[in-house]
Amino acid sequence: MSASGTIAEKQKDYIRILSKSYPSTKEKDEENIQAFLRSRDKNSIKDLTIKEASELIQILLSYPAEYVFPCGLKSILHKKDINCYNVLGRHEGCMHSCPDKQIGGNIDGCSFWIQDMKTQNNQETAEKEGES
Repeated sequence: MSASGTIAEKQKDYIRILSKSYPSTKEKDEENIQAFLRSRDKNSIKDLTIKEASELIQILLSYPAEYVFPCGLKSILHKKDINCYNVLGRHEGCMHSCPDKQIGGNIDGCSFWIQDMKTQNNQETAEKEGES
């Protein structure tokens, strides 16, 4: 399929996810989508070409959003990073972007991290014992 073909279903899904999943940028994302559609003389997202959809996705990804770490701390991060952290697991963000200046990026010094790891290890041990 060429880049001028109609928007792919996965692109529509990704645009929906990018524009609805981040409360801190929801309004700005909707404004960007509407401005983009007007600039391309399109009525809706489904009318975009594959290339246009890719351009819109890049625009939506360019705005940082608020990310809440497992411990409850918040930080403004790029959506690409947030998506990565959400896919790779709840502690991925801690390892790469922890905003707690007291631990200086060393998650081994984070009391939340240590307690969470203990809890996880206890759950895994209990599951293994239950299988025996």
